[in-house]
Amino acid sequence: MYQTSKKKLVERLATDNEHYFLEILPTPFLPKPAGSKVKKDLTVTLSNQKTYTLKHFDSRYLDKDSSFSLLYLFNSKDIPDFKQYKISSIVLNDGTAENATYKLVLHPDAIQKQLACFSDNKKK
Repeated sequence: MYQTSKKKLVERLATDNEHYFLEILPTPFLPKPAGSKVKKDLTVTLSNQKTYTLKHFDSRYLDKDSSFSLLYLFNSKDIPDFKQYKISSIVLNDGTAENATYKLVLHPDAIQKQLACFSDNKKK
């Protein structure tokens, strides 16, 4: 989980077995339809102090609910770094203010573990 003084992001890995995506669930949720207008790319800094850009792929609300998520596409050439280094911060432009920098507060190796798990399952 990542947070600023007023907002939180929960992240998880998603895949279609060909590409990897970082799914972001911001809290508080953006009001409908403002969230569907979020189209900016995501900036991620890893513990190796390098910055990576993940391309915006989708913004969506769950039907009949206010739950909101964003999907960002990993560049396949960056996957080895994401497997090796922890995410230290995420910069998200949600259209409500200037870019917010979210700092890690829980589970620093969550994406690393999820990538390893997906990789192991792919090999089987």
